[in-house]
Amino acid sequence: MSQVPPVCLCSVWAAAVTVLLLIPVSSVEGNELVIWKTVLISQTRLYQASIIEVYDPPAGTNQAIKCSNTCRGLGWCNVWCKDQSTSSYIFSNMIVMPTYTETYLTDALTCYTLRPRDYATNAYITAGNNKVISADKEDLIDGIYGFTDNEVFSSKEDPEDSWIFFDFGQVVTFSHVTLVANPGSDVNTFKDVQVSVGKYPPTMSPEGFDDYEVFGWIPAPWWGSQEVEMESTSPKSARYISIRKVFNNDGLKVAHVQVY
Repeated sequence: MSQVPPVCLCSVWAAAVTVLLLIPVSSVEGNELVIWKTVLISQTRLYQASIIEVYDPPAGTNQAIKCSNTCRGLGWCNVWCKDQSTSSYIFSNMIVMPTYTETYLTDALTCYTLRPRDYATNAYITAGNNKVISADKEDLIDGIYGFTDNEVFSSKEDPEDSWIFFDFGQVVTFSHVTLVANPGSDVNTFKDVQVSVGKYPPTMSPEGFDDYEVFGWIPAPWWGSQEVEMESTSPKSARYISIRKVFNNDGLKVAHVQVY
């Protein structure tokens, strides 16, 4: 792959207990502390992502610094990993939450992600009837997304089915909800989407979501794979989050959800 000019880095160190890679960065964003979190990812799973590049760095360079800067500089990179068997480094657009748990450890790689620890990963999820059997709602809570069609929840084209509901098991506090649109061209399935939060279970779904506080709203269609980040002006405390379509019958498609 072509090398991306590195940004100036001051130092790098690894925290042994918390397994964080902490890198003070001087960049166009100014001085900041970027925290890369370690996560194990099966190499087989990693190569299912829609974008993969492999980099063989020159000898004598600080690889952690170089790879961190390269990933950030690529624009599309969300995670980077070291392949111990080849001493190569892998860059991928796959979104991997630090709360992701790899179940296939035979070819697991140590990887680094900038994504935050969130509550959607491993939450309890219910949803309306899905249109595509291969796209299961559980894909939204596994903490990993490779921008492929078979990972996208797609509801039937009916208001009674165009919803997703998360239960975190207890009241938690957060200020961000991020939704990723499906990678296809049917943009109306990611339009008129309302996100609401509540502390108590609804009387019934989806009608009971009307009693929840509206957290955010997507009124217009978004292009494929677009990330929409909603941020509240003050932290919210809730146990439940509902995501549903209103105003049209095109169905709901959501590729990935983060709550933090």
